[in-house]
Amino acid sequence: MFQLIPFNHLIVSPDNVRTISVTKQADKELLASIEVEGLLQNLIVKPQGNRFAVVGGGRRFSAIGILVQLKKLPKDHPVPCVVKSENATVLSTLENVQRAAMHPADEFRAFSKMVGEGKSVADVAKTFGIAQKLVRQRLALGSVSPKIMEQFEKDRLDLDDLMAFTIVPDHQRQEDCFAALSSTHNLYERAIRKWLTGEAINGDSAIAIFVGAAAYKKAGGTITTDLFSTAEYWNDTVLAHSLVEEKLMKVASDVKAVEGWAWVQCGNAVDTSKFLSVHPANIEPPAELQAAYIELRDYVESKGEAYQEGSMSEEEEADYDAKCDELDELECQVETASQTYTESQKSYCGIVVTLDASGEPRIRRGLAVASDVPAVEVGAGDGNGLLDVPEISDGGRQLSQSLQDDLGGYRKEIVKASMLRQDALALDVLRYTLCAQVLYGGYEGSGLLSIQCRSVASFVPQGGETGSRAADELSEAFEKLNTEWVSSRDPEVRLQAFLALPEKMKRSLTTYCVTQLLQVNIKGSNKAQDGVIDSMGVQFHDYWRPTAENYFSRITKAVMVEQFGGLRGPEWVASCDKAKKSAAAADLDGWMKEQPQWMPEQF
Repeated sequence: MFQLIPFNHLIVSPDNVRTISVTKQADKELLASIEVEGLLQNLIVKPQGNRFAVVGGGRRFSAIGILVQLKKLPKDHPVPCVVKSENATVLSTLENVQRAAMHPADEFRAFSKMVGEGKSVADVAKTFGIAQKLVRQRLALGSVSPKIMEQFEKDRLDLDDLMAFTIVPDHQRQEDCFAALSSTHNLYERAIRKWLTGEAINGDSAIAIFVGAAAYKKAGGTITTDLFSTAEYWNDTVLAHSLVEEKLMKVASDVKAVEGWAWVQCGNAVDTSKFLSVHPANIEPPAELQAAYIELRDYVESKGEAYQEGSMSEEEEADYDAKCDELDELECQVETASQTYTESQKSYCGIVVTLDASGEPRIRRGLAVASDVPAVEVGAGDGNGLLDVPEISDGGRQLSQSLQDDLGGYRKEIVKASMLRQDALALDVLRYTLCAQVLYGGYEGSGLLSIQCRSVASFVPQGGETGSRAADELSEAFEKLNTEWVSSRDPEVRLQAFLALPEKMKRSLTTYCVTQLLQVNIKGSNKAQDGVIDSMGVQFHDYWRPTAENYFSRITKAVMVEQFGGLRGPEWVASCDKAKKSAAAADLDGWMKEQPQWMPEQF
């Protein structure tokens, strides 16, 4: 029976005394918690004369006593207690829960029994002094297949893994998931949820952010919520995608009406590689902007020699660096102001509106169908090439070939994106490969570039998250290229059109094309590749991070210990040896958030 009892009516039972000195830090935290939030867990007491003896919760009782002595609580402060009764189920469960020794499966059975006896969730929560959400979570375990629950009781599954199965009530589907993931050693929380939700759209995806839950529900969509996490899953994928198309078309139509384009298309399914990218016409920028740019450019050039010689003071160097940054910004402004699409271009060009990774609409202007472009105004897409076959890496003998292929894929995509900012190096790479093959013949130099000039396909491996930043940078670079010059079928006309392009555009075209020819595998597979990449100073960790899903669950515990034992210490090595692989992978996933620069040696 629950009862609020004045503190000065409570005494410590000699039968079950618990000291306050578990740890000094824990005592401080408990005192602070009780002072601010009150007692969150009931004491267990039994009548003793005209008072009540505390048989469970001695440490909490002592903490309240300290607060009374410090005059932070009154002597008759009401303390929530459960008075021992004949209800053995309640008493047994309380004793075990309070001592944090009860298995969650046993809590589920105890709570279920009480609900079966007519208690509400609120009643159970109030009885044990715990949150209603915890009661609902334990009761939700009843939706898990008995076969899977049995594995949990035998400690072959973690609680987090078990809770992931509650996302769907279908026992057969749960068991199919268990069998499928067990056979591939991928039985961990995130993989379980992903397998069970299938094609459902994650509530924090770009699609969900763009459409909005309110609009989706209003259109009749249903959402599955996860009691054990904040995740939501949109079940009607067809409806969600149709709402995206509808909203993107509204954006596209508004832009078309304001800017006067000939046509619009929208949706991420649009193949933009079939269109030509028409470059805007050059115009004179505003005189004031051009004058400011020229003045700042002349100043930077006049101070450049002193800066290179190191004859400036620290303050002067800092000011010079700031001026260089300002010059770069002004140059971008001048370039933007120097270009505009003419009415003639808009008469045959259109726009494509897609959705970016953050859930914002992305507008590509100046696209054209080849047959619509007059005279020398045809472009080409970025094309698809053959995936190069990586050489075997001696440094990755302990990793599976599948994982090595994926790591090489991550590395390739990131190096391509980083090469976009290395115009001079891209040209040197191209020249080196060309000269090596021409002068020495055979396949000399072919390990660096695909000299057949067929694009090396970008590969987004398991997990798919690499593409978000690196692939976006590559796509944005392509959108800025002028591809009109390839319109004519006459090679001479096409050549003259290319030669007439501004030097900066020709450099951008060359750099982009080199990125498409780059062959990049895991580190150590080709010394020429590694030499170029080292000179680029690629910050791989800014683009990709190892997680349980894309890395840790795919290596053995022996490899985990080899890679992280020195960093985590002997205690972690011992715990890793005893833990299940899924638990060790999840632990490394969390720890990696504090190690922002660690990368596998294959990078």
